[in-house]
Amino acid sequence: MDISTSYNTPIIAVARSTSCERIEARLAIYDLQAGRLVREFPVRYDSGGRRRSVSRDSQSCFVGCYEVHGLAAYTALDGSEVWRS
Repeated sequence: MDISTSYNTPIIAVARSTSCERIEARLAIYDLQAGRLVREFPVRYDSGGRRRSVSRDSQSCFVGCYEVHGLAAYTALDGSEVWRS
């Protein structure tokens, strides 16, 4: 389990690998102030290092999968992929 935080909001993102190859995960967005899970969605992700981040406004999550699929941005509200590099 890997955790990322935002500096000025109570939002955190938690990634949990869901495949043996470690290229698939579930990203869960939590609101610590409200004490609840906001959203959970599938992402391409390999565990370790600094491969995930939450934007300052907590509207986007950035997730990296170095070996296979590059860097992607997802909206934190619904988990839709916005771009991939």
